[in-house]
Amino acid sequence: MTQNVGELLTGAAQRWPDHPAVAEPLGRGSWRSLTFDQLETECNSIAGGLVQRGVAPGMRVALLVPPGIDFVTLVFALFKSGAVVILIDPGIGRKNLVRCLAEAKPSGFVGIAKAQL
Repeated sequence: MTQNVGELLTGAAQRWPDHPAVAEPLGRGSWRSLTFDQLETECNSIAGGLVQRGVAPGMRVALLVPPGIDFVTLVFALFKSGAVVILIDPGIGRKNLVRCLAEAKPSGFVGIAKAQL
């Protein structure tokens, strides 16, 4: 039986809805965090938007987002949409970025504004 990795988040949200799922430091002792239920809700919303915009199962999508909650949320949303996620560090520099994209041959792209330029 094949299982989509996104389904693992759904199961975790059902078992531990109010438990912390992901956190990132914001500096000076403050943190941003999401519970499993919040993460599941956000990922489902984004996955729906991705599908509406043409992301389909098996589609190769490059993700260029730095580590943090947005990265985790987008990875799971892409999994839930059925996409094949190509993870590329947006800080690798223009030359390496262009080379990675040429080799990976994605059909779609999700990234921070700097990577889109």
